[in-house]
Amino acid sequence: MLDSVGRFCYHAATFLNFVTCFGAIEDSRVF
Repeated sequence: MLDSVGRFCYHAATFLNFVTCFGAIEDSRVF
């Protein structure tokens, strides 16, 4: 149970990092 929760948190953090990086790329493209 705890292992799956940790794995989910890890993937969620990785996904958020990807979204943040993608958003930064989009922002830099605007300027």
